[in-house]
Amino acid sequence: MVAPGLNSLKLNNLRIRAASAMILAPTMLFITWIGGDVFFFTVMAVSILLVFEWDKLSGASDTVLKNIGLAILVGGALAAAWWYGYFEAFVVLVVAVTVEIALAGYKGRNISLAAFGPVYIILPILSLLWLRRHPEVGFESVVWLFLVVWATDVSAYLIGGVLGGAKLAPNISPGKTWSGSAGGVICAGLVGGLVSEYFLGTKITDTVALGILLGAFIGIIAQIGDLGESWLKRRSRIKDSGRLIPGHGGLFDRIDGLIISAPILAFLLWLAE
Repeated sequence: MVAPGLNSLKLNNLRIRAASAMILAPTMLFITWIGGDVFFFTVMAVSILLVFEWDKLSGASDTVLKNIGLAILVGGALAAAWWYGYFEAFVVLVVAVTVEIALAGYKGRNISLAAFGPVYIILPILSLLWLRRHPEVGFESVVWLFLVVWATDVSAYLIGGVLGGAKLAPNISPGKTWSGSAGGVICAGLVGGLVSEYFLGTKITDTVALGILLGAFIGIIAQIGDLGESWLKRRSRIKDSGRLIPGHGGLFDRIDGLIISAPILAFLLWLAE
């Protein structure tokens, strides 16, 4: 018998989400394990697709030519980081932001949102590239991050659906609850500790306790990223950023938790060096 709370989750959509995740998760873990140019070109392709989703997410409805121009700059920033250095990537990022501001000003659009777009796309992907190329915990850090963010997402979705209760941010994302958010943070902490200790040999943190704390912290950050994307969708009056992934929507809908958590983890790892 299905738990009463699960009826509201639309079980058919849950099955589709699960099927998509069962394909995508092992694929991304395998690509991360291979690393090198395979990982780079995969995240490059993701970033290019994100450019066209950003057009919808920001409500800009720009021309294909303009989106291609931004895609070239985004790809250029990542290529600069991969083959030259992160300073060169930062220069390209500044160029992309400047171009977006100029075009937004010319068309009378929101300049702040236009400037935010390239950063929103480029910074998380640059962070993943930096993490994967880390000489000591490259593979481990990305796998740990993926598993913690996925744990946050799945547990918040299921626990919130079963327990229900008070809404977390009804004006931004009516489906999210405090119970789901708390469950997501708890599960993120448990996964963070277990993965770091028993699967990665304490390469991310020194102890299980630190792994739990870091996992819970990333779980909170990931949910902030989720809410941020929900706010953008609410602002543009759309349900999903795209239709690429069955049951999930677009790429932004799938990686919204990584968008903030990847730069945060990269920054923390950089501080720890």
